[in-house]
Amino acid sequence: MFRKRALHRGAAIGYHRQDEDEIYYILSGTGELTLNGQRSVVGPGTAVLTRPGSSHGLRQIGADDLVVIVAYQQPNGAPGR
Repeated sequence: MFRKRALHRGAAIGYHRQDEDEIYYILSGTGELTLNGQRSVVGPGTAVLTRPGSSHGLRQIGADDLVVIVAYQQPNGAPGR
């Protein structure tokens, strides 16, 4: 599955535990990524792989929307999220 998300000023994907592989690819904007408790600033061209058992969250910072592609394998029989 591929999903494009735009996080507007102050919006976030809350910090959560990952159950399957997931990739975030930043298209535009600036964000603060928290991965396993460690924070870093991410921007266009950044790719982040999260593995099962890891925890992560992503928050928009800066003047522009944070636009990200999220790629993950859809669980069998589950509708898109």
